[in-house]
Amino acid sequence: MMDASSTGKPVQRTPRKGPGWPTLRGAKADAVPDQADIRLMKHLGSLSAEVLSALRVELLRLAAREDDRAATEASRVPYWEACPPSVSGHRAAATILREDAASLDIVA
Repeated sequence: MMDASSTGKPVQRTPRKGPGWPTLRGAKADAVPDQADIRLMKHLGSLSAEVLSALRVELLRLAAREDDRAATEASRVPYWEACPPSVSGHRAAATILREDAASLDIVA
């Protein structure tokens, strides 16, 4: 997994093994979260159930919107041609948004 450091250069994040942590942004289920994930989990844990529910609904709405954009762009291309790369990008964004929404179920 790559992150940008304060200098703007990519920094390699090494996933560690450990049970019991929620899966965030496509991380493996047995990976121990890094410091940013721990801070996020602490912050999310302090939010009310209503706020977490609203956030989850919004993430799922955004995922559906990304799916719709992918479908619209794909429909403009004849079936014998390859879809533009943006279709894959929209589908990947939708997948990540759904994963993040699912991770909120673990926190709540």
